[in-house]
Amino acid sequence: MSAAVAAAVKAAILALTDGNTRQKIGWVLAAILSPVILLISFLRSLGSGASSHNLSVVELCFYGGTIPAGTFEEYRAYIVEMRMGFVQLERPWKISEN
Repeated sequence: MSAAVAAAVKAAILALTDGNTRQKIGWVLAAILSPVILLISFLRSLGSGASSHNLSVVELCFYGGTIPAGTFEEYRAYIVEMRMGFVQLERPWKISEN
């Protein structure tokens, strides 16, 4: 096992000492890794958009505000229902404070 590892290390050192071979290896690695990098960046941007959307919905539910005009009716009803749920949760606290 160690002889195979030593042979692989020697081959890597030999390949990396030549500038032309090193450049070809770099291009091959870039060609292999570029789709992976693009996929990761796409997923991160998708997650960022979903996160900012969720944050705006939480702010609408907790802090109030006007629901945008282009919002789907089902989603508008969901936000109104959550707001009413928070009002119902606050009632016992307001009664116990008085």
